[in-house]
Amino acid sequence: MSLHIFILTLHVLGAGLVLGVSFFCVMLMYRKEWSTEQLARFVYIGKFGKWFSGLQFLTGIILVINEWDEFKESKIFWIKMGLYLF
Repeated sequence: MSLHIFILTLHVLGAGLVLGVSFFCVMLMYRKEWSTEQLARFVYIGKFGKWFSGLQFLTGIILVINEWDEFKESKIFWIKMGLYLF
């Protein structure tokens, strides 16, 4: 396995986990009652979200540095960057 494939795999894994954490938090928000246990889950899951978002950011920078000429003209890439920052 090449280093590029390994970093790309980590990047996609991080994206999936960030989406999963976001979905879980949205599902918790739609409950009517807010207990201390539920708020503790937000904090616990939020920590995972921060770490996986950082993993995705770092691997994304490595991937972009290696192929900047391809990415700088891509509209899809810049849309994804806007969504990531949002």
